[in-house]
Amino acid sequence: MSRKRALFVVLAILFSVGLAAAKKLPWQTGKLTHIESRSAGSVALPVGGMLVAAPIHEWVYVVEAGSMVYQFERKSPAPLNVTINGNVKFAVEKSGKAFLRDDTGKKFAVVTLRKTATNQKP
Repeated sequence: MSRKRALFVVLAILFSVGLAAAKKLPWQTGKLTHIESRSAGSVALPVGGMLVAAPIHEWVYVVEAGSMVYQFERKSPAPLNVTINGNVKFAVEKSGKAFLRDDTGKKFAVVTLRKTATNQKP
């Protein structure tokens, strides 16, 4: 019985350390100015015993935030549920990972393509 208890204690400690190590993302609010779509090929999907080609797109989201303009990319069959000229939440980590939240608040991983400083003051 003591082995089970010791294992439980070790797992509980590891789990709590993992939760403590989880970072809070540096969320910002910006204005989504436009979305661009580019073809990125297709993928074969099984439908009713047959393979059907489904297109994949590269969606580029342009977000203005203060004196910065960000371009984020995400590959998917459809764009995110976001509003052009509306506010959008995004986070860019120091490691380069980036995330966008859609209009429902769901978080999506994106790739930062470009970060441009504008001449405007924040």
